Amino acid sequence: MFKLFNYIEISGLQDKDKNINARFYKALTSISKKEIRAKEVVLEFGKRIVKNGHFQDSEKLSNTHFSFGMVLENAFEIFVDNGYETMPIEVLKPGQIFPIDEMDGFEHILPKHLLNMTAGARSIFLSPKISDAVCFTRLAKKYGLELDIPKNLYDEWQILVNLAAKSNPSWRAKMLIISIEKESFFSDACESLRNLLIQSTIPHHKILKNWALFDINRSSFLKHEFHKADTNILEHIKQVCFIGNGMLPGFVFATNDLLGPIELFKQIFIEVYGIQYAPHIIHPGTFDKNQTSYYSIQLKGHQSHQRQRETSFSQLKELKRTLHHFQDFLSTSKDDLAWTIFRNRELSFFHHNPGNHPKIKSSSTLPAIDPVIAAVMEKSGLPFCDASPFLRSGCISIHPQTIH
Repeated sequence: MFKLFNYIEISGLQDKDKNINARFYKALTSISKKEIRAKEVVLEFGKRIVKNGHFQDSEKLSNTHFSFGMVLENAFEIFVDNGYETMPIEVLKPGQIFPIDEMDGFEHILPKHLLNMTAGARSIFLSPKISDAVCFTRLAKKYGLELDIPKNLYDEWQILVNLAAKSNPSWRAKMLIISIEKESFFSDACESLRNLLIQSTIPHHKILKNWALFDINRSSFLKHEFHKADTNILEHIKQVCFIGNGMLPGFVFATNDLLGPIELFKQIFIEVYGIQYAPHIIHPGTFDKNQTSYYSIQLKGHQSHQRQRETSFSQLKELKRTLHHFQDFLSTSKDDLAWTIFRNRELSFFHHNPGNHPKIKSSSTLPAIDPVIAAVMEKSGLPFCDASPFLRSGCISIHPQTIH
């Protein structure tokens, strides 16, 4: 549980906070002060504000109120954690509105007891491995870390959380929490607010619709066209399609501190850990025409070591082959999911050792393709780690323009 900071008057918000979502602020000011409660919560990196579908407020929300939030500063990640896998569902940025009452707005997508939310990114890791025993011991001694060397990518989050806490950076994520009496919520004065909240949930229902359409098309594909397709491969294809359509976040190479004290982490791993490669940090990011998104087949079932060993270049080739057949199958489909990913997105396949395969590129070519990767290399003066766990077993880049 976290302690609430101060209750505030809506009119008392700072100008920069009012302007983050001007329509939302205008809708709130049309409601009587007696019918609305507002408070700000400021959280350090890694603090969990939703755990297993429950809002972790030290003050229990009343059943007589509707409660929702808006991000004011930096960002939060909503993710699924079932004890075996962790998967990002959404990145909430400044100005975005979201439900608080037991995460009701997401329960149509996944069981809400699996949903969690942290200040900053949960699905965050370095592209180079940070498992060197000597370097990690030096890092642990400097910052008093009582943690083991990370065994997989998602283990690195706890290390970053501890580094942030020990370093005491100024990075904070801030949100505005609003509670309105249910009786007042359905009054004419709240009409604008209700409309905004409805609009904020439309993307979640769109995900549900496309999820169902994908499963229908997958069943038809397996039955009539490509019955030998590996169902695990089709799960990878689903993820790629949803990332390309903006339904789920992919992964991006960090360019700013929106999802955590990124620059601080880079500095620590260069100066203290003694990292030998450019400290690229990867975290979730919604598809953006200005930045390449990535999907790594290493992340699907990341805690299953047996599946990690089985992931190989041949699996990446099979994924590409099946995707091509699936694209042909969907070419006559009338639904939207066939979609934008195949009509308006460029997919490129990368592997650490692709040999002479004409359609799969070496991951060593990424710095020449993605300027974000090149910028970190230039600033740090360190080489690119093309054999990192995220890249080694195969990854797919998703970009709106042709990649040469």
